Amino acid sequence: MQLAQSADVARLGRDHLYVAYTYSWADVDPDYDMTVIPFLQRVSGNSIASMHGSGSYYDEHAYLVRASRDAGAILVAGSDAPIGTRDPQPFVNMAMAVTRRLPGQPALNAQQAISIREALDAYTINGARMLGRDAQIGSLEVGKSADFVILDQDILALADAGRADDIAATHVLETWFRGRRVYQAPPR
Repeated sequence: MQLAQSADVARLGRDHLYVAYTYSWADVDPDYDMTVIPFLQRVSGNSIASMHGSGSYYDEHAYLVRASRDAGAILVAGSDAPIGTRDPQPFVNMAMAVTRRLPGQPALNAQQAISIREALDAYTINGARMLGRDAQIGSLEVGKSADFVILDQDILALADAGRADDIAATHVLETWFRGRRVYQAPPR
């Protein structure tokens, strides 16, 4: 969901609907913004300031992640792969869910950011609930499928230390499915 009115967000929450966001699209990207924002609001110039100034319609309505969650909607995660890239980039998406920006760019309505733990839930247990499979998958619990990954860095610690941008560079070392290793990264 890219743009929403407050009435839409209220309905999503009231009905406890699942909302899929591609978190890596919730950023300030001047090239992309020029293809969208001038169709939604008057813009004078092509600078970041001209498109994302005070009172910007786009900034107030784009990727209302926290507002959706606060209203009662259930956040899940998308990737738009293979549209933007063939790689679904889960760690780029998680980093941007927390920062709402590309490194070196200003944040897009930063008050709509969520925590790394909320982003992880969007990728795991909330997705399993949306599929009606949360009794079998989505979290590590006795009786559920032992599906997990081993990472090269602690993404929770990075976010807690104010280094959420670094989450984007995370690599999977191993993937386990049904308690068996199905992938191991080659040595670096």
